[in-house]
Amino acid sequence: MRPSRTWQQRLQDIIASAEFILGMMRGRGEEALAADRSLRDAVLYNFVVIGEAARSVPKEVETRHSVVPWKDMRDMRNWVAHGYHGVDLEIVARTIREDLPDLIENLTRILTIDSGGEAGLANARE
Repeated sequence: MRPSRTWQQRLQDIIASAEFILGMMRGRGEEALAADRSLRDAVLYNFVVIGEAARSVPKEVETRHSVVPWKDMRDMRNWVAHGYHGVDLEIVARTIREDLPDLIENLTRILTIDSGGEAGLANARE
């Protein structure tokens, strides 16, 4: 059995998935999501990863860093995973554009502060 991942590793998973989504969507919008099933599936899968990782962040970390939309990440995961047939691609595209850059910035800051600076950030990525 694989050992459990630390909350810092979970944050790094969220950052990696958000960066992947931003990279895949660079220069593309809602129309590309609607037209390209492979792109849509890759983006939605990474939103599921983000929500799963957010579920494993301890409550004390959530409380200490309330600026992060922890519940929204979990809710988006549930919406994509369970309501896959009714996913609104306009909302997905808007979330990518408006929310993911700030999410990456905030989680990177948390890793730097709570994990002992740049050394902590490097350790969290392992």
